[in-house]
Amino acid sequence: MSHVNWDQLEIRLSVAEDYLSVRHGLQEFKTRFANGKSRDIDVNPIELVLAEILNNIAEHGDHASLPEKICLKWALHKNRFSAEISDAGVAYSPLEKIRAAKKHKDTSFDNLPEGGFGWHIISALCSDIHYRRHGNINILKLQIPV
Repeated sequence: MSHVNWDQLEIRLSVAEDYLSVRHGLQEFKTRFANGKSRDIDVNPIELVLAEILNNIAEHGDHASLPEKICLKWALHKNRFSAEISDAGVAYSPLEKIRAAKKHKDTSFDNLPEGGFGWHIISALCSDIHYRRHGNINILKLQIPV
């Protein structure tokens, strides 16, 4: 079995809905990813998925104590990008969020809700998504074909 090297970065949310820290974390991710062995890979779908997830954590995490830490670990395999995102925010169920977003697929454009499509985008771009709660920590694992 081949050994896979995982890279890691921490994003600290210092205030509720701290999108600026998320943006800086995504920039750091892109810099590291570009400097790795991934120069020929389109980072845009990966960045879109990570941005949706990290912004959801910042917005809906119900962070009881700040600063809050989000841990992002990732690895590049032959034909897939794998990531693990963990945080101590409120528990959530991605599968419920994905089902809720998909229920609007036949809704006319004028009657669509304002938001709630992030998980649909995430599920469309990921080949595998797993969520579990360990103690008070959310752990989301995903894979994106590259």
